[in-house]
Amino acid sequence: GVAEEERKREVGGLVRKYNELLKKEQYAAAERVALQAKQLDPDDPAVGAMAELAKMTARVKRAEQDKADKE
Repeated sequence: GVAEEERKREVGGLVRKYNELLKKEQYAAAERVALQAKQLDPDDPAVGAMAELAKMTARVKRAEQDKADKE
């Protein structure tokens, strides 16, 4: 229905925003956006994976930075 289309459009906008934030390496903000998308579409596994990806990427970047700081 109309509500379903509106929800999908909103999720699509959040996915685009999420991708922009990842490119800017703003992982915490990307994770928040992903969680918003997951609330709108909890049954979509791709949306659920977005938050996990942002979280893991942030951890990897932090570990790389810590390693570089020690060298």
